[in-house]
Amino acid sequence: MYPVCRKAMAAESNGQRAGSRPAGYIAERGRHEQPNNYPDGFVTRRQWGARKEKDGVEALNVPVPYVVIHHTATEDCTTISDCMVQARYIQDFHMDSNGWSDVGYNFMVAGDAGLVYEARGWTKLGAHVKSYNRVSIVDLNIVSRRAWVAERPTHTTNMTTPIGKVLIVETSTEGCITDCIRIIRHLQTDHKGGPFLWDIRYNFLVGGDGKVYEGRGWSVVGAAVPECNQDSIGICFVGTFSTEPPPEKQIKAAERLIHRLRREQGLHQAGL
Repeated sequence: MYPVCRKAMAAESNGQRAGSRPAGYIAERGRHEQPNNYPDGFVTRRQWGARKEKDGVEALNVPVPYVVIHHTATEDCTTISDCMVQARYIQDFHMDSNGWSDVGYNFMVAGDAGLVYEARGWTKLGAHVKSYNRVSIVDLNIVSRRAWVAERPTHTTNMTTPIGKVLIVETSTEGCITDCIRIIRHLQTDHKGGPFLWDIRYNFLVGGDGKVYEGRGWSVVGAAVPECNQDSIGICFVGTFSTEPPPEKQIKAAERLIHRLRREQGLHQAGL
């Protein structure tokens, strides 16, 4: 797990958790590891300690013609207790950081013996792929600042929308396949020590592991290219590519991110 998830587990053992959780779910933690508690292979929202959804979740019209499958872009989990922590963390991120009414998916499949975790379920509209939410059940998941344990920025400037262009740069560092978080945290430390820089310079970073990492995000002006940042999103490839192109999955992840920018943030084709 990410360090933040280990901290979350420690906090839960003392009864501390963000949001409103069903009474008694922490006390029952010792029984979670018994697969016999889930004879049909499904873990209910109450069993994994889901928060109550906010107003705004719509009903899903059934039957649906599509099933959308993707990944959470978090670390995997191999025990029931750890997977429950991951499920709660994902719900917290979707509700508190993304501003959604609930966890975005209809169901989540974990690495703890293949249990299925009920999210929005069979009858609620998901938030997994904007163009297909009304006709599918579960695009791109982004590793949040919290997940890579980012430091707080010392200053931010809000982005002017709509976004006019995308700036593609590289970190000019070593690339990464399995250790991208270490490199990104080191970059943030270096950037915060520079003049007029208050955070990691880029809005997003794309690792050689095929994951997108949140830098300054959608709504904060970056510092990728001087005098070009005010209405742009800076996307940075982790690595140095003066002689060799980035790996295919790194390019594909950037393409998915740009597609999301066009779909959700109003980026025009001319800005690419």
